[in-house]
Amino acid sequence: MKLICPLWMLSCVVWVSADVCIPEGCRRYETAGAESTLALETANPYCVPPEKLASAQATCGVNQVMINTPKDERGDGEFGHACVPGREKEFKYSFEQSLVYAVTLRSSYIHIMSGCIPPGSNESECRKTYVSNLKSAASALSKLGMQGLIEPINSYSIPNYYMNCYDKAISVINSVGSQNIGLLLDIYHLQTIQGNLTRSIADYLPYTKHIQISQVPGRHEPNSPGELNYGYVMAVLQLVRYQGWIGLEYHPAKGTEEGLKWVQECCPT
Repeated sequence: MKLICPLWMLSCVVWVSADVCIPEGCRRYETAGAESTLALETANPYCVPPEKLASAQATCGVNQVMINTPKDERGDGEFGHACVPGREKEFKYSFEQSLVYAVTLRSSYIHIMSGCIPPGSNESECRKTYVSNLKSAASALSKLGMQGLIEPINSYSIPNYYMNCYDKAISVINSVGSQNIGLLLDIYHLQTIQGNLTRSIADYLPYTKHIQISQVPGRHEPNSPGELNYGYVMAVLQLVRYQGWIGLEYHPAKGTEEGLKWVQECCPT
């Protein structure tokens, strides 16, 4: 498990550095470097040329662990379109764009956003499209030694999002049948969707490539008031021998630097 103090922590600057003026640009790497953050995940790097981001990344000595596929190409508030029937060519184009960024930034993972079930489509049609697109993505990823991730997102955060539960995610991963497609396990969504964290973490660990954390329901620092005891959660992750990164996907209540002080409180020694 890669954390800091005394484990390493992956800073998800989309949330942790929400107070940075340029939310998706090169300043993100500068801020991370100044905070001694070892790695970043970025939801939307596409507003800056990949070569420019790579230059900032190299200057600041920060690794890139994950990027998301584009989520809103039409400007209508969509969240990807991997599951959307009839938009397979758009998915192929956007995924190829993600590959360019991931290769340039040396990112290990690409979060492939499923998108929402469109009007006139049903679960069966969307699943067929989704699995087909993921198989194509897995083939491309395998040639580059990279992995794609799928993430269940609760229906309160994104109504009608296709990938909205863990049983569905595991079923899809098994249907794709590739080592290059795995699970992004966000503890915030896991608690909101089904709870029973101790058993759920153990059950999903064989599929899990990456974990994200935040408090429920406010999505602030793990030690902020809420439903979860993150001292216990972190101990569970150690107990099950999780070996990957943990992303800090939260809104810092008092700014990024102040918000990172929770690590000493919640991380077991």
